[in-house]
Amino acid sequence: MGDWLGTERRHGIGWRPFNDARAFVQRLGLKSQAEWRNYCQSGNKPHDIPTKPYRTYANEGWVGLGDWLGTGTVANQFRQFRPFKEARAFARGLGLVSNKEWRDYLNSNMKPDDIPSAPEHAYAEVGWAGYPDWLGYARKH
Repeated sequence: MGDWLGTERRHGIGWRPFNDARAFVQRLGLKSQAEWRNYCQSGNKPHDIPTKPYRTYANEGWVGLGDWLGTGTVANQFRQFRPFKEARAFARGLGLVSNKEWRDYLNSNMKPDDIPSAPEHAYAEVGWAGYPDWLGYARKH
């Protein structure tokens, strides 16, 4: 009843061990939190796989949704980026001269994982001064 209601309270029935549950979920091939949520609501989820695994397995191996699904994705708030000055030096070294070129570069999938896609958020408190500064081009008036 607790699983059905989303309270995760289960009486008399145990959860599948973390490694077994994670392996099962990874075989599903889900790629996002939205896909996981849809699967949980589909009625196809076995009763011994929790809807909220971060609660159930918090002290038993839980790393994050990317690990759970097998995508390797790490939530932005948990990513470790290069220090601002090193990341800015990298971005300037690309020779890009506009925000559009930065977006095109992001779409090329060549960006290292330790360089943020949205540096304005990642470095808002530690040196961010706009895209002209980030990329090293003069702002056009």
